[in-house]
Amino acid sequence: MPDEQMVEVISHIAYDAVTLGASDKEAYFFSEQLGGGGTPKTLFETNMEDGGKFASNSGFRMLGLRIGVLPDLTVALAVALSKGFFQLFIGQKPYIELPIFAMSVGGGLFINSGDSSAGTTEYGMFGVPHQYSVAGLARPLTIDPGQVFSAKMTWPTAPTACKVYVGLDGELIRQIQ
Repeated sequence: MPDEQMVEVISHIAYDAVTLGASDKEAYFFSEQLGGGGTPKTLFETNMEDGGKFASNSGFRMLGLRIGVLPDLTVALAVALSKGFFQLFIGQKPYIELPIFAMSVGGGLFINSGDSSAGTTEYGMFGVPHQYSVAGLARPLTIDPGQVFSAKMTWPTAPTACKVYVGLDGELIRQIQ
């Protein structure tokens, strides 16, 4: 097999975060690269080396997706976030469209009621806080090298200020380096 056809397949999570303002009803993901944006994105916020696409020598086989927020989320905010709608686009075509509550893997919201006498506070999360809590796809979705993709979340009313993450779980397929 010629060298240019040799590829490696690497388990990978492509992720991106958006910080919502108090009145934001929409959030767009994967449009800015690491170090890009008005306030440059850090590795804590994205691992995208090129905004909206994988490198020209890399494709991606998506096997599942996840959404997340930092674990200091209040129960009220978790409920407000779950009342939105999620879309994943490859090119201009929507490939995944579903209510955000349907992405709360692990059976729904996970709530810690807290204990004020112990100094702990109430918080909520989407699904059980476990690394394997991923919304799996029935069939893999392929994003070809250089193909543009994006994700969008919308809400009927702004949830409030917070940082929301979207992760695409799958396999990065690239030429051997």
